[in-house]
Amino acid sequence: MTRGIAASLPLVLVALLALVPAAAEPASSAFPGRNGKIAFVSYRGGTSELYVMNAEGGAVQRLVKGGEQGAPAWSPDGRTIAFSSIRGHRQGVSLVSARGGRVRKLTDHSLDVFDGGPAWSPNGRRLVFARAASGVVDAYVINADGKRLRRLARNASRPVWSPDGKRIAFVGVVPERKADIYVARWDGTARRRLTLDPANDGAPEWSPDGKKIAFSSDRDGNFEIYVMEVNGKDPRRLTRDLANDQKPSWSPDGRRIVFSRQRLGEQADLYVMPANGGRLKRLTSDPASDAEPSWQPLGLARG
Repeated sequence: MTRGIAASLPLVLVALLALVPAAAEPASSAFPGRNGKIAFVSYRGGTSELYVMNAEGGAVQRLVKGGEQGAPAWSPDGRTIAFSSIRGHRQGVSLVSARGGRVRKLTDHSLDVFDGGPAWSPNGRRLVFARAASGVVDAYVINADGKRLRRLARNASRPVWSPDGKRIAFVGVVPERKADIYVARWDGTARRRLTLDPANDGAPEWSPDGKKIAFSSDRDGNFEIYVMEVNGKDPRRLTRDLANDQKPSWSPDGRRIVFSRQRLGEQADLYVMPANGGRLKRLTSDPASDAEPSWQPLGLARG
């Protein structure tokens, strides 16, 4: 994925083209402190590689070197990161330990198919992701061991499981139309649209308590971070800047949201803010772009 793709593609497609597991570099302990770690992708090594850092923006460590990775997602126990990846002429969804090490492929195929935006079920047994092929984007589900792949929903991208495991939020993808956020039962049935704005809405993320959904939208002219109730009501804008703010991710306690911000002509960086908006804190300031943050859950035993 080149540096210019994010600026030139629609939000939905950007979410899919993040992307390969290469040789992995071991990192020192990636297990959380009080606030957990944040996984993200960065071009500081020349390609979009997978990194982690602490919740205050320090102790940056590269987990996967080379290739093109994207859309990292922590397992519920905080021990494993799923991500989309491209290496050579192969692409798919892969897994790596939060400590680094060997990369394991869940899906693997030629570049005429793109799998992206993986997300875990609350029990860690399955993952959902979006597959783009022949101009169509559908949501799929697969067991964490790579078995029992099946299509979950048609015309759907960036699927994410609700904390109670009963529902899935996703971006509805219809060619030549705007993107909206939908919700469905965990099996893909009872699909219902949550956002009705004429603009593009994407990157939905459930709050840890399952009561709200954060998302990105360009309804005010550029992409900003919003939050709404899980029934789609009371959408509220949290960021107010001429930059493009995208890919929100909640802190484990639900009190903060991390996201990427990119101003025109500048590289993207990661910021964090209170979950109800307010004062921002910049977490990264590398000359290369940092994007697609994912906050580590605190479900894992200490020690």
